[in-house]
Amino acid sequence: MNWQAWRFLGLMIVLAALGAIYLYSPFRQQDLADAEAALQQRDLEAALVSLSRAEQKSPDNPEVQFLLARTARRGGDIDQMQAHLKKAAKLGYPANRLDREQKLALAQIGRLSEVEQQLPDLLVNAGEDGREICEAFVNGYLVAYRFQDALGLLEPWQAEYPEDPQPHFVRGLIQLNMRNEGEAIDSFEHALKLDANHKEARLNLALLLVTRHQYQQAMQHFRLLLERHPDDPDARCGLAECLIGEGHIEESRRVLTELLESDPEFDKARLTLGRLELDAGQAEEAVRILEPLVKSEPKNSEARFIYGSALQMDGQNAEAKHHLEYAAEARPALQRARRLMEDVLTEPDDADLRFDIGSTLMKYDSPVDAAEWLRSVVDIEPDHAEAHRMLAEYYQAVGKDQLATYHQELANRHMPNGTSN
Repeated sequence: MNWQAWRFLGLMIVLAALGAIYLYSPFRQQDLADAEAALQQRDLEAALVSLSRAEQKSPDNPEVQFLLARTARRGGDIDQMQAHLKKAAKLGYPANRLDREQKLALAQIGRLSEVEQQLPDLLVNAGEDGREICEAFVNGYLVAYRFQDALGLLEPWQAEYPEDPQPHFVRGLIQLNMRNEGEAIDSFEHALKLDANHKEARLNLALLLVTRHQYQQAMQHFRLLLERHPDDPDARCGLAECLIGEGHIEESRRVLTELLESDPEFDKARLTLGRLELDAGQAEEAVRILEPLVKSEPKNSEARFIYGSALQMDGQNAEAKHHLEYAAEARPALQRARRLMEDVLTEPDDADLRFDIGSTLMKYDSPVDAAEWLRSVVDIEPDHAEAHRMLAEYYQAVGKDQLATYHQELANRHMPNGTSN
């Protein structure tokens, strides 16, 4: 070998050594540490930024793939979670951790019948995942409207992690759903004492204060949110509602108009602005604003009532009649559904009660919320044919063909004589 070859070989050895030092240095590990810290703070966007950087540097690192899977699960993207778990498994990540993450995903989306019996073992052998386990199961209990079970799990969560604001935030959500507004406010405020940057706690507290017409207090919270998240649409829309409540109509109109210009599909802002214009006597403008919402969400009874009222004010009585009649029909049905939700608190295992709520919401309100209720039906009663049939129709409508086929097959199987309607 001549001297140039020896020199080249030596250079390659040096470069390989430097590369190894870089790949396994504390500096490269900083990305993982930053991602784990972001996950602890429930900042999924920051976690994803750090993990993407880590993956670019080390695409075959199983820990990176596992944390990407966890971030996807936390964000509700189960398909993406599965893809990263598969990669982590191929790279030799511990099978018990991968299996646990799969169970947490099932719990989180409310498929509790498949994993609930394993909860005691999961908690006993939690290792560093105690909070993950508690949070996933509590989220599942909330999806399934099993508030008492959720409250029961909040106790050990709070006891084991007293500095974690999340159980207090979740307690606030539960109290809010149980119509205990004062206790909900206390819980949200407790969460903010532990973490003043807890976005969801501050947002839900502010929105609750709006419903109680405490606009000045609510505005303080919305402004604090906007200091940290200046483009947050919910905070900007909430601020606009406060401005309406305080009589600052022009300023509110400006905020809502800017919101819709930046995001024309932000339905809450469109509904709020449409109502504002109707109340201001600007019927033609209210019709123009609300028409896209009514077309995209024909089951939104509140939107159709405001739209119908605007049409009526604008002299379009024949068209208004259609929407106002629908809203009038929906109102008592939705009031009954809300009463049934209260019954679920004492009868959480009544599948027919849940189906009644889900089918009502599917007809008169939110298909997304309806689907959650229907999923809870088949979790309790897997052979509930009508719930499967409605889920199949829902998933077909939203373009999730695989899920639509799955539920249609189950509907066919459990219909009398094995036939569908």
